[in-house]
Amino acid sequence: KYHSLYKDINLLCISAYAGQDYNSIFGLFKDRIYKWGYFSETIVHDIDDLMASKKQNTLLWAGRLIKWKHPEYALYLAEKLNEKGIDCQINIIGNGPMEEELKQSIKNKGLSDKVHMLGSMNPNDVRKHMEESELYLFTSDRGEGWGVVLNEAMNSGCVCISSYTTGATPYLIKDNINGLIYKNDDKDEFVNKVIDNINNKDLLKQIGTNAYMTILNEWGPDTAAKRLYEFVDEMNKGNKHPNLYEEGILSKAEYIE
Repeated sequence: KYHSLYKDINLLCISAYAGQDYNSIFGLFKDRIYKWGYFSETIVHDIDDLMASKKQNTLLWAGRLIKWKHPEYALYLAEKLNEKGIDCQINIIGNGPMEEELKQSIKNKGLSDKVHMLGSMNPNDVRKHMEESELYLFTSDRGEGWGVVLNEAMNSGCVCISSYTTGATPYLIKDNINGLIYKNDDKDEFVNKVIDNINNKDLLKQIGTNAYMTILNEWGPDTAAKRLYEFVDEMNKGNKHPNLYEEGILSKAEYIE
């Protein structure tokens, strides 16, 4: 709040909801908020080879097994897919307080041949699983300030189905173009969007390809560095609140409630 008193200071939002939070709570940074984010390593793939390496009907969830990341959605999805006779494999990477509860639930629901808990693993192995998976389940709620796994999964050519409430989702995903967005807590929408895509391999490939290209060309660290240099250079020329880009990194951010 102290620094925002200076009118030439801009807010770079590492969450689609940061601007609204600052403005509604403190009345700060009006018309001075810009899209920013976390920028993980961008791996350059041969996109045709990457998409060809995907294991059919394989889905992935990765992260800490805690309440606000909602790993239980993966089990709910497995139940519904099983009911509809859709043969899928769902891998869960990570550990945490919900681990034993999830393992018991998998056993009780008879999902041991559908849902596999792989434990924690190093980032390179997580990326390998992303590269082999058709879909990535990003089920966190508003507790996820950004969620860099979304960058990584998109860079791996996954079709990411993502809760609208995570900080990264409104910035990175265009629904049904380079990913899938569902309303938080709407499990039916979550399941239906997965089913619609897993049954349409051409659409799945197109969305996964678009996801990869989004990170490679629009939301990677090289683009962020280039734009930040141009942005600061423009400020140094006297334009304290530049408007250089129509969309993406360092474009003006809208308020999202």
